[in-house]
Amino acid sequence: MYIQIAKGILYLPVVSAGANTNGSISKEDGSGIQGHICRESLCDGKNDCDNGEDEEEALCRTERCSTDLWRCSDNKQCIDNDGQCDGYVHCLDGSDEYPDTCIAKPCSERETKCADKMMCFAETSRCDGFPTCSDKSDEDNCTDYQCFFGGMKCSNGLGCVYEEYLCDGYVNCKDTSDESTQICKDYPCPPGKWKCRDNRLWINEELVCDGQSDCSDESDENEAHCRGKIFQQFV
Repeated sequence: MYIQIAKGILYLPVVSAGANTNGSISKEDGSGIQGHICRESLCDGKNDCDNGEDEEEALCRTERCSTDLWRCSDNKQCIDNDGQCDGYVHCLDGSDEYPDTCIAKPCSERETKCADKMMCFAETSRCDGFPTCSDKSDEDNCTDYQCFFGGMKCSNGLGCVYEEYLCDGYVNCKDTSDESTQICKDYPCPPGKWKCRDNRLWINEELVCDGQSDCSDESDENEAHCRGKIFQQFV
């Protein structure tokens, strides 16, 4: 199966003579096959063929978008579904960010609409200190917001952090409270973590007594502790 266009033939990826079964499209100009382009590169707004035949208007108006793609209003382009109403224009005609389109688009089960209805954001990104919505509404009313399961609210109330990222040596809260000595001392270590003696850091249990210091006070390589750990392994 193929479509005849002005300067060659584009073979569509169907199981038949002359077609490719690997999801690619062959282009031919009468002198033999010159190369292949992936099907997802068809009608994506970029010329992958030297003569631009993969973006021919006649072809793009008839080419069907795959299930993981969304067709722009001018029928000239297909974009990733995730690119629709994400705050960035992907369609050449800008239709993926049209207000009517975005307001009508439903959110998935674990998403919430921004206040202006133009975008959806994941619940895990609510009150994380980094605006996802263009109107920044995902960072509103954070002092009253309860963190998602397994999360701790930053001391300033303006962010939530997963337990696995607490006391890991990397700042996640804008007020740095997830790495404060008091938090690291009082907050119980999650499973699989080991608390350094100075309460400044939690490390993975497999790093304890591995011959390399990971705690700033080197307590994870303390000789007496490691000798006892080795002894327990042989008991």
